[in-house]
Amino acid sequence: MSIPIQKPFLIVVEGQDDEAILELLLGHLGIPSVQIVNANGKDSIRNVVTVLAGQEGYRQVQGVGIVRDADSSPESAQQSCEDSLRGLEKKSAYFVLPGDGPGMLEDLCLRAVLGRPEIDCVDRFMECLGANGTRLSNLSKFRMKAFLMVHDEDTARRIGWAAVRG
Repeated sequence: MSIPIQKPFLIVVEGQDDEAILELLLGHLGIPSVQIVNANGKDSIRNVVTVLAGQEGYRQVQGVGIVRDADSSPESAQQSCEDSLRGLEKKSAYFVLPGDGPGMLEDLCLRAVLGRPEIDCVDRFMECLGANGTRLSNLSKFRMKAFLMVHDEDTARRIGWAAVRG
């Protein structure tokens, strides 16, 4: 695996949605010096960091970061990030989403829409599904997608895709 290094700061992310949202955020903030690297899964982050450290151009890198979901265990996610960054001779940092407990990117984004009437409707819909025996495998992803569909039915694809569409 080869990952060309194009910028002085690298942030390794868990997936497509993280990549899309961070790229939009960096663009909005006018920060062009950060390269987002999609690890295609939390279990690949350590390997991607190792590959990056061995790439030509790594000497010019000034810092490496990781952004990943806490999922059910923020402590485990934090330990995984620390292990992945251990031994790098660069400044390093990590952020475990949502930042204050279990969860994921969708949980962080959902906080931005709390109190909106649409989210109340989505929550009632989810309650109805549960009362009728429907089991949802990922409540946060379902809730986010349902909220997004209220605004544009095509946005049900992925949260990062929806962010790119505005």
